[in-house]
Amino acid sequence: MSKRLRTPEVRQEFKNLITTKCTFVDSWNDPRLDVDLLRMLAKNRARKDAEQRLLTKVKARYHDSILCARAVDFESSTESNWVEASSATTRLLSRHVKEPERLYFYPGAVYEITFNRDDQFSQSQLAVLAEMPSMEDVNELRSVSVYAAPEGTKAIPAGLKTEDDFVRHGFCKRSIGTAPEHSKYIGLGVLGKRRQFGLRHRLAATIHAGMGQDLPALVTRVTGDDMYHLFQREQVVVLLSRTHYAKDIIFVGDPDETAEALASMLDKDGPYSEYMEYLVRKLVHRSPERAPSINLATRHPYFAMNVDVPNGNSGFCYLMVSMAKGSEGKVTYIGQTPDLVARFEKHKRGAGPSATADPGLKPWAIMAYVSGFEGANVAGRMYLERLWQVTRDRTNAKRRCQNMSPLNANEVADLGKAIIERQLYRCCPELADKNLVFVRCGMFRTS
Repeated sequence: MSKRLRTPEVRQEFKNLITTKCTFVDSWNDPRLDVDLLRMLAKNRARKDAEQRLLTKVKARYHDSILCARAVDFESSTESNWVEASSATTRLLSRHVKEPERLYFYPGAVYEITFNRDDQFSQSQLAVLAEMPSMEDVNELRSVSVYAAPEGTKAIPAGLKTEDDFVRHGFCKRSIGTAPEHSKYIGLGVLGKRRQFGLRHRLAATIHAGMGQDLPALVTRVTGDDMYHLFQREQVVVLLSRTHYAKDIIFVGDPDETAEALASMLDKDGPYSEYMEYLVRKLVHRSPERAPSINLATRHPYFAMNVDVPNGNSGFCYLMVSMAKGSEGKVTYIGQTPDLVARFEKHKRGAGPSATADPGLKPWAIMAYVSGFEGANVAGRMYLERLWQVTRDRTNAKRRCQNMSPLNANEVADLGKAIIERQLYRCCPELADKNLVFVRCGMFRTS
């Protein structure tokens, strides 16, 4: 709804609908919050917290019948010398890979598959454990049997018990082993990799990951600790449109405080909201003879600059930003590559890393890149990539403590520019004699 139409009366009507039509519980321990109900939350920190809480309930429910697969982690200072990972490396590695350190098997467990296999299954496809594996199979990380849901399925239908039930609903029985092992740079010149089943628990999700899902019910919270607070108005729209009925949206917290938090977030406007209003005004017109004139160059929130994406394999570190509606320039990805053109093509096809493969975040645009790596090996690019990532993440953590919104893409680009201008990268031996160059490719309109 356009901001000019959101009168105080409309705002109060919205709050009344929330408090009277949705379901509310006082705490996460309410008996109505079954383990099988998906938790959908604003931030990844809240998602992880909810997942741990639910796994505790699952362990209590199944007790003796639950099995745990422990990941086997490795670390290396060079590609060829892999040794058993330290506990510190394991903790850091868990931030970089989809597979969990501990994966639990119990009757009816629901998972997301974490990798692709041609004609068999795909990444993020839902799966239900078909039969309990043996303790020996779990300890040896041997393949387990699951029912893979039809692609596009966002929720497991209720009442599926037998193999015939699953087959009638389009599920296929598949064997899932360990995910392909990819080395990840975790900082200080250390690489890590994990050997684990290609599955992760599907107990909670972020609101961004919930875009497009059609759910029978969901549980959420938008008040209390900062990790539950929404930070984009579009999150309200996504959250309130995942179920067929308002009563199936279960909020944890006080009804009045919840309604006010949702209404306050709807009061906020961003560049995408203004852009969509502009498009609607242009496209909805009375005269069929007069075609609308739409000026994307000046109205789109993202301004592309007249910068060529360089060909060549001398190496680059780059910043990409999600152009998806609702992201408002706040979803960024920092990577490194020997060939920026080829790498960007992979991102566009969804064949890049898992962080950019989510269709809900497409399309992506290159926001900035750093060149000048001639003569340096991959460790140099990885050092700058990690330095930029850590600077962004630490700044965002401080902003969260001060109840501030996350950095937008412009600000993340500015952090990279400052690193290059101040030559902070020269702490890395591979880059000590390099004069790296920062190039900005685009900018977001923020007001």
